[in-house]
Amino acid sequence: MIATASGDGKRAKAMQLGADETIGHGQGDIYREVRRLTQKEGVDVVVACPGRLEDLLAQGALSLGDVRLAVLDEADRMADMGFLPAVRRILDATAEQRQVLLFSATFGPELETLVRRYQHAP
Repeated sequence: MIATASGDGKRAKAMQLGADETIGHGQGDIYREVRRLTQKEGVDVVVACPGRLEDLLAQGALSLGDVRLAVLDEADRMADMGFLPAVRRILDATAEQRQVLLFSATFGPELETLVRRYQHAP
């Protein structure tokens, strides 16, 4: 699972920097994730798959209005798996003035549309 694999290294780095993080993915216990998020004043880093992030948003466990940096890793895989509508909804929920980093092994028409909509002078 991408969120779990990338989250392992980020957890150690977040701890070094004094940042608070959480990881969300469809295989984990959503109730535990909701508790972790709602018991805090906020987190600095959230690593999540699009579906789980939308679940957490729907439950009111977090808000993305203050997000200033969004990173889409393996964007081509998200497109292949049909997650781009969820990615667009998630990015639309972030701050208007934000930076979007997109990492992808391939670059098809779906990603070109995403880049035009969410990145400026990429």
